[in-house]
Amino acid sequence: NKRAAARQPTPPPPAPPAPAWAPGDLVKIEGFGAAAVVAADGASCAVALRGWETPDGEDAVLHCEAAALEPLDDDHRDDGSKKVVGVDRAPGAEVRDGALVLVSPAAAGAAPFGSAHHKDAFLLFRALCKLSMKGGPDADASGAEPISMQSKVLSLELLLSVVEHAGPAFRRGPRFVGAVRQYLCVSLLKNCTSHVTHVVALSLRLFVALVDGFRGRLKSEVEVFISHIFLRILDSGNSTHEHKLLVLEVFHRLCNDVDGLVELFLSYDADFDSIDIFRHIVVALARVVKGPSDKPGAAETATEQGKGAARNDAALRRLALSGLVTTLTSLARACDVDAGDAGTETGDDDVETRGEGPEPPSLARASSSQPRLAPPPS
Repeated sequence: NKRAAARQPTPPPPAPPAPAWAPGDLVKIEGFGAAAVVAADGASCAVALRGWETPDGEDAVLHCEAAALEPLDDDHRDDGSKKVVGVDRAPGAEVRDGALVLVSPAAAGAAPFGSAHHKDAFLLFRALCKLSMKGGPDADASGAEPISMQSKVLSLELLLSVVEHAGPAFRRGPRFVGAVRQYLCVSLLKNCTSHVTHVVALSLRLFVALVDGFRGRLKSEVEVFISHIFLRILDSGNSTHEHKLLVLEVFHRLCNDVDGLVELFLSYDADFDSIDIFRHIVVALARVVKGPSDKPGAAETATEQGKGAARNDAALRRLALSGLVTTLTSLARACDVDAGDAGTETGDDDVETRGEGPEPPSLARASSSQPRLAPPPS
């Protein structure tokens, strides 16, 4: 018995108890900077970050373990800039219901890949997302790097195919959903504001596919895209006619989905902690239908440039009006009300938005309107 007891390993020393924090304590977190404790419940705490804010401009809240907090030094200084939850990358944290949740390394590795094929798919998807982010706005506008632009377009087309044909393992797996949130959403934020219309069209098609397949898992990301990107493109006087037309087509497709439109209202407008996305979309469509307040005079419309601008404005107003009709038709279907023949059941291709002049870009033609590789020199 004495020999058996001697062979038994010595038990490890007990872990030190987590520090006790109280609301109001000033702490710091690695990777996030200074914060103030707002709630403490044993081993878990909720802190308000000084260097982060929500898209609404409110203080960002981070949920973490008490052991991850350290006392704030007296000589600690912040740089004064603030990052936005859901837009800027949060190291080691996830966005859940508008708040940041610190994920420990053990928890991050608790969801291994189901097979080697799942791991390869994850690595390939992440590589395509990183490839689609290469190429700055200067290169996009000047066309000085055609190979880089062709690589960006090809990677966006492949990502669109991946998202549109994703199966349950991709749409529900935590590793894949995290990759969509961490890599693909960041890529779309950059490419949606590109100067190249074809890149914008592909990015918007990707956003529509994300809404269809990941609507319930990307609530905060969808809110940021609509409120901070699309609505600002419509309201900005510096946005091109092609970019506004593409955004209106995105809204048209969102409003044509009966179940998606109802879920959009319930997820945001019926949630007191979220922005009224549905209301903002309807107001933006109505504002486009009404047109600009300062209409050009007869002398300006007599020129070719004035006629082209008038045709572009008319195409925007027709598509925005079609979006409002589609919204009412979808709401009528959701309420089992006979809306009659509203002329919106045949899809986007039957909507008369083209007018005279050259054919504007469309989301339906985004994957084939630009060649991938230039022909070799003769």
